[in-house]
Amino acid sequence: MKLIASDFDGTLSHHGVSSKDRDAIAKWRAAGNLFGIVTGRDHGFVPTIAEANLVIDFVIVYNGVDIYDLRNVTPVLLKRLMGTTHRMADLLPIVLRKKGDYADIVTPKRVYHFNYENTLDPKNENWMPHTAVNDIREFVQIYSLYESGETAMVVAEELNKHHADVVSALVNWHWLNAPPAGVNKATGVSEYARHMGVKHENIYAIGDSYNDMDMITAFNGYAMENGVDAIKNAANWVVSGVWELIELALAK
Repeated sequence: MKLIASDFDGTLSHHGVSSKDRDAIAKWRAAGNLFGIVTGRDHGFVPTIAEANLVIDFVIVYNGVDIYDLRNVTPVLLKRLMGTTHRMADLLPIVLRKKGDYADIVTPKRVYHFNYENTLDPKNENWMPHTAVNDIREFVQIYSLYESGETAMVVAEELNKHHADVVSALVNWHWLNAPPAGVNKATGVSEYARHMGVKHENIYAIGDSYNDMDMITAFNGYAMENGVDAIKNAANWVVSGVWELIELALAK
């Protein structure tokens, strides 16, 4: 049995999943293999799989934190690789660099939305004053969106330099995604593969942006032609779509 772990936005989905990719996934699964999506999106992404009539085996969200088995009618949360810290107040000023910046910190119970101005945001029901960051002890992921990927990279590098024991800061185009330390897409895929008894050499991964790097380099790595250069340089193969990866993997 083999397994394919695919990024979603910009990899499997380009304003929707193509019929060519859907047919290839069905062929892959009919051959007795597993197919799943690994994304930086939150748990709200899971129901969209059924809504899109996409039949797959697993979904991993928050860049490796929550691992869902979709082989039954109701998704099953197999594992949550959650983080704990008492230093979230030290991380917040790094994420909130200037006017207009925000940080969404996802915890098991709620989402905390902070903005640089530290003023009430009537458009966001999750808004909290900066002092509320001191209440956070467990977290799932930190999100922020910047004007450029370069800015997101600067923030990620600073977080990883000074707080690598708390977060694994990743960049997805203009997005900052910071799951707990030691958690990334590769660790999530490894956990699911271990659960299903899939050997390491039979795991394939495909993506297009920096937060896909760990799984691209950990497994048989494929990059999308539309991906960032760093991903294409790190991958073993560059392909035009998930369907092409499936054709190559089935031929082996």
